[in-house]
Amino acid sequence: MHLVKVLGFGAQPESGESAEMIAYKAMRGKLIISLIFALPILALSLGEMIPGFGELIKNLFPRAINLYIQLALSLPVVFWSASFVYKKGIESLKTKRLNMFTLLALGTGVAWLFSVVATILPEIFPDSLRTQDGFAPVYFEATVIIIAFVILGQMLELLAHAKTNNAIKELLNLVPTEAVVIRNGQEKKITLSEVIAGDMVRVKPGEKIPVDGSLREGNGVVDESMITGEPLPVEKKLHDKVTGGTININ
Repeated sequence: MHLVKVLGFGAQPESGESAEMIAYKAMRGKLIISLIFALPILALSLGEMIPGFGELIKNLFPRAINLYIQLALSLPVVFWSASFVYKKGIESLKTKRLNMFTLLALGTGVAWLFSVVATILPEIFPDSLRTQDGFAPVYFEATVIIIAFVILGQMLELLAHAKTNNAIKELLNLVPTEAVVIRNGQEKKITLSEVIAGDMVRVKPGEKIPVDGSLREGNGVVDESMITGEPLPVEKKLHDKVTGGTININ
């Protein structure tokens, strides 16, 4: 787990679905906060382009006030919602192992810092970069929207991981914890961890096959629907392969 963190990614001990869902809900909260502050920024920055609405924005919020409001609204998004992006980005730079978060942290961080300077000190920019009213361009709306999309992507990834892990756990639960093996001509019930290669395992009709193997005596019919999804049972002959977790019907 330490090595994973050194590489610039997050990691935590395996703790089941509840931990994954907690992470998902935490990310969902970050997304909600991002959208709450991003939508007004979009309205202030792009609203001027909408006929009718643009004049209202200009009258209510002169350009200087408009920019400072955007700056204030962007603070929770950058410093709280996107905190994990910058932490992972900085960690990747420290370890010299660049990844997706390196690009995201640099891109959004530079755009936001540029916008802050352009808001507070527009006069330091050359005239060719400033508008007729003396203001430099800002990119608060691009920064917060990119952050919102990143958080949405992380949410979907967490949800997919949770569903995948649950499916794997359900498959593992199909496998019995014990097996009946025949050693020295006698049957013996042991745990799966004690089964070794070459053991002959006895599976009675109606019981689950505990481990992967091949049929060494007789023939039968096996229900493999929990593995393959195929509803029809499969006939097994001598030396055919069988899969742990499937059911010996006959």
